[in-house]
Amino acid sequence: MKKVSLIILSLCLILCGCSVQTPITGQTTEAISVTIPALTDMFTDRDLRTEPENGVYTITLSDEGITSDCASVAVSGSTVTITEEADYHISGALSDGMIIVDTDKEAKIHLILSNTSIHSEGSAAIYIKQADKTVLTLEGDNQLSSSESYSA
Repeated sequence: MKKVSLIILSLCLILCGCSVQTPITGQTTEAISVTIPALTDMFTDRDLRTEPENGVYTITLSDEGITSDCASVAVSGSTVTITEEADYHISGALSDGMIIVDTDKEAKIHLILSNTSIHSEGSAAIYIKQADKTVLTLEGDNQLSSSESYSA
């Protein structure tokens, strides 16, 4: 987990140090300057952490039934809907299901996928409908897949 976070952080740092000037086609005296924002402008300390701050709720996926210890997690068949800002540890497998994040516009969600496998036939395996930010931390072997076409 720390290696994945370190690699992502390193790539962000490399990209944030870049500045490119590209001439406008047909003009030789003017240039467009593209600057990538600094890492501190894009992410807060909370965004970059990999461990939960104040505990974590669990969501266990299974085709036989989904369980959670959190009241803000609604389960309908093989669909999980997260409605409140928090950290969620997700494990298990769904052969045809999905996780929906639908929170307040200011909510920050931290999804920790731990050996999780989700396939969705009708939509994305993880669908962020509304949230300020959703951060994924990956532990172990995780697989997300979907069909080639989505329903509206």
